[in-house]
Amino acid sequence: MTDGFDLDEHRHPECALIYTAKGVLNCEADGQIWTIPPKCAIWIPSNVPHRCWAVGRIESYALFVDPKLDPRPGESCCAVKVSPLLRELLFRVAAFPALYPMDGAEARLTPVVLDEIGAARREHLRLPLPADPELRRLTDLIMSDPSHKASVAQWAAQMSMTERTLARKLNREIGMSLGQWRRQFHVARAMQWMADGRSIKSIAFDLGYESTSSFVTMFRKMVGTSPARYFSGREGEGGD
Repeated sequence: MTDGFDLDEHRHPECALIYTAKGVLNCEADGQIWTIPPKCAIWIPSNVPHRCWAVGRIESYALFVDPKLDPRPGESCCAVKVSPLLRELLFRVAAFPALYPMDGAEARLTPVVLDEIGAARREHLRLPLPADPELRRLTDLIMSDPSHKASVAQWAAQMSMTERTLARKLNREIGMSLGQWRRQFHVARAMQWMADGRSIKSIAFDLGYESTSSFVTMFRKMVGTSPARYFSGREGEGGD
């Protein structure tokens, strides 16, 4: 799709693996947002409500699995690394007819696909969202204005609580500090903007960083590599 999409919250009886070949997919489920770049996928168990959306051009593949054949039983929603083998299997399965013969090559290949899904390692691409209404308003405000530079003390004062109280509530709700959550959100938003062709310089500015180098330093600490290298390496192995 060239203009993105937005699927309202829904659920289905099957488990689902949604793989991103090009662009960046966003998915909200279980009180968290996952930002799925190329070479990754999100695993959604049976009957879990979720919403998916993307901005700009995206190419993705969705594989639906009978819950009786769930290759990740008992696991909650998670992002997973898609190996080169699993990627090629997904492309092959996408070409299957809707009703493929149960005694043919297609049926012999599906157990391999399920084995690869079960073996796929988790990726840390989630952005937890607090259930507490006050904290959710706070995170919504930050997401609506990524360049906002208010300090933790200023946010706490605005919410009529002490810094310690705010920190304690955040740790209880999302397991991290406000600064950690904000940096993780910035990484997720940067991935979306990079997928849309934005320059690193403009992304750094719109996220409120004083220089491109300070943004790149933050990204490298969070992800382990520079934003340009991270994204170009993933886009270079898309679905062509």
